Amino acid sequence: MSQEAVKKAATSVSQITSQLDVIINNAGIMTPERQWTKEGIEAQFGSNHIGHFLFTNLLLPLLITSSSSTSSKPGATRIVNLTSLGHRLSPVRFHDYNLEGKQIPDEEKHGELPPMFAKTSEDGYNGFVAYGQAKTANILYSVSLTSKLQKQGILSYAVHPGCKCPHPLH
Repeated sequence: MSQEAVKKAATSVSQITSQLDVIINNAGIMTPERQWTKEGIEAQFGSNHIGHFLFTNLLLPLLITSSSSTSSKPGATRIVNLTSLGHRLSPVRFHDYNLEGKQIPDEEKHGELPPMFAKTSEDGYNGFVAYGQAKTANILYSVSLTSKLQKQGILSYAVHPGCKCPHPLH
């Protein structure tokens, strides 16, 4: 995952259309081992959130064009950010989004994790916490987008795709 790849994808989209009704941000990874994007961002945060943020912002002019069309009803233009119940594992760690062991304030610390999510690697990295903070960031991003764009007829949703069986985070 790289921001260069996201920019290339956004350019490709903008070359084939002049307006866009819906963006569904569903790119993502989950890994128990620490990985990095080319830009030096923890890979789950970089892929699962920063990539969505960049892609959406690069294509925002197409969304605005679509929402301002005379045939567009308010809310018909949408941004959908996939999240999951993983958001319950961690808030966004604004002071240490790369999970490098920096000091963070109490409100950015995750609570006690269920045993199956508590395992860390030798360097203290916890892939579930990294995944959780990225999914929390997607929710906050959707709230912010709607707040900023609703007057222009654009709504954003953060959605959990669901699960078939009892989930330990319920």
